[in-house]
Amino acid sequence: MGFDLHSDLHTPFYLGGGTSSLTPFIADAAIGGHSYMIDWKAELPLVFRSVPLLRNQADDSELPGEHSINPEGWWRRSGESWHFGAGQDQFDRKDSNPYRFRTSRGMDVWTKWHLSLLPDTDAKAVSAATNQKVIVAGAYLYYTDGTVLRRTQDITVDTPTFTTITGTPGTAPTDITTDGFNIITCHGAAGIYKTTRGAAAVGGAAHITGTVTKLGFVKNRFLAANANSLYDITALTVGAGGALPAAFYTHPNTDFTWVGFAEGDAAIYAAGFSGDKSIIYRTAVKQDGTALDSPVVAGRLPEGEIVSSIYGYLGRFIVIGTNQGFRFALTKDSGDLSIGKLVPTTLAVQCFEGQGPHIWFGWGNFDSTHTGLGRMSIEFITDTELLVPAYASDLMVSGQTANVSSVVTFQNLRVFTVNGIGMWAQHATNLVADGYLDTGEISYNMTEKKIGISIDAQHMGEEGMHEILISADGGPFVSLGIHEAHLFPRDLGTSEAAFFEFRHVLYRDAGDATAGLSIHSWLLLVQPLSNPTENIYMTIILAPQVEDNDDGWLTYDTLEEMDFLSALAVTKEITTCQALDRLYSVVVDDYELPVQRVQRGIEGMSGFNGSILLKMKRVS
Repeated sequence: MGFDLHSDLHTPFYLGGGTSSLTPFIADAAIGGHSYMIDWKAELPLVFRSVPLLRNQADDSELPGEHSINPEGWWRRSGESWHFGAGQDQFDRKDSNPYRFRTSRGMDVWTKWHLSLLPDTDAKAVSAATNQKVIVAGAYLYYTDGTVLRRTQDITVDTPTFTTITGTPGTAPTDITTDGFNIITCHGAAGIYKTTRGAAAVGGAAHITGTVTKLGFVKNRFLAANANSLYDITALTVGAGGALPAAFYTHPNTDFTWVGFAEGDAAIYAAGFSGDKSIIYRTAVKQDGTALDSPVVAGRLPEGEIVSSIYGYLGRFIVIGTNQGFRFALTKDSGDLSIGKLVPTTLAVQCFEGQGPHIWFGWGNFDSTHTGLGRMSIEFITDTELLVPAYASDLMVSGQTANVSSVVTFQNLRVFTVNGIGMWAQHATNLVADGYLDTGEISYNMTEKKIGISIDAQHMGEEGMHEILISADGGPFVSLGIHEAHLFPRDLGTSEAAFFEFRHVLYRDAGDATAGLSIHSWLLLVQPLSNPTENIYMTIILAPQVEDNDDGWLTYDTLEEMDFLSALAVTKEITTCQALDRLYSVVVDDYELPVQRVQRGIEGMSGFNGSILLKMKRVS
């Protein structure tokens, strides 16, 4: 009786190991094309045993956690805080931070163990001007808008009352700064004008003639810049005005352009560029307090990265805006800068504002429909060697145009200007209508496929809704439905992927714009898939002669057969295993041969008698 190899075998097989035409009708089995009889009286004649996917383990950590859960249950992944910010594409790789995520919009991630909606934003002035900036002087907010300088005392109302400062030239100001009482603006070739806090007009006697395009107030000094020259205008600004003094430093490169000033503990910093080369200089007040030292280089940016702004906070922290994003820096005792890794943004970062443990920054064209602010933390550094602070998107407005040009804190609210759009402020009470957070890829630090079981979430509050969307292996996000807090967990059905990603979307309450849910945690359960999935144990008879299934004999050189089988175990070569009418690809893991007796010269056959136990791992 014969059989057709392709039609009679029910399991895919590995073509490289050979098959035997004697199996399964003459011989019980075959390994690598060598036919054998199974020892059906052995303890393990032919056994198929699943391979435990999970190894036994003990939790020897000081604090219990996910690793303490019985590994024979579903595999878990959870998130319970987000305060280390965005920028992490893989949620759970070996070097991942469990408190980071990929990206977000409209979400407040900065309160530990809570994820909630940010405040909404409210338009306070609409303008197409491209020189819009705001500063704070006491109880007043000053605003440059085209050729006009205006101020207001209350930004919380829907339509603030602005008072125009009279006496300014018809030339649009290019910059504005303050020491808290004196407010100065520069107007290019029209010079510098000064007003004082609350005054209705600029002081004509304090006008400074000369060309200036940038201003700053650092170390109790007013500084100015035009093209490649730096000026100390302190005496003129707080006095009666006059002609612009001689530059205290002129860069030898006539193409060099200064972009701004920052204050550190031991130095004043001025940043500028020429072509694709950007340099940060430092200077200090002379011992007698009369003038500034000649600037020296404190740090450089990589070629091609052009500095756009610089800001100092609390003496130690310097942040540098560039055409590609921002860099966080620390001041050294010498005054030089340790400059961190670039955090990329879509447009150049042109402004910063520090308050408490956070620094806000302009994030123009955050996505295809939003422009606004980002926020970084000086408390949480995601990479201490590369000086990357925790950061995330913050207040946003709908629209894409020129960049975010300034940001301040006024009446405990963030206020910012967007060139070409106008002035916006954080809403005093209302939450943003919706916000989302993408977790990053969840792979369980392994590339094998997993079956998604369910995802759960814990909330605080009863108002608002929470929607979860799932992405499998980088595919599009698909909604699992919009749910109120008590309707979790959600079944993932038969979702199968090497990695999953989830988008958490919060919606404020439909009837109360001040209310919304807060997420405390989420929990994902999966079942991992892994190959190989099966061990095959087979005990075969080895002797010079073995009776087959057709009243005949199989003859062997037992030493050569033993060499053949042991070589498979040593090399781990993938071979074939025929067992009855099935064919498998296997690797011989181990073997055991208790020799029963040695047979010498009987009927011309020599060798040994025994039964060899083979342990084989099935390769799917």
